[in-house]
Amino acid sequence: NAATVKSYTTEILIIIIWGLRP
Repeated sequence: NAATVKSYTTEILIIIIWGLRP
C-alpha cells in the first residue's frame, strides 16, 4: 500500500536527519 510505504519512508528520513544532527 503506497500510504504505508510513504509513512515508512518518512520515518526513516526523520531517523536519518536526527542521526546527522550534531
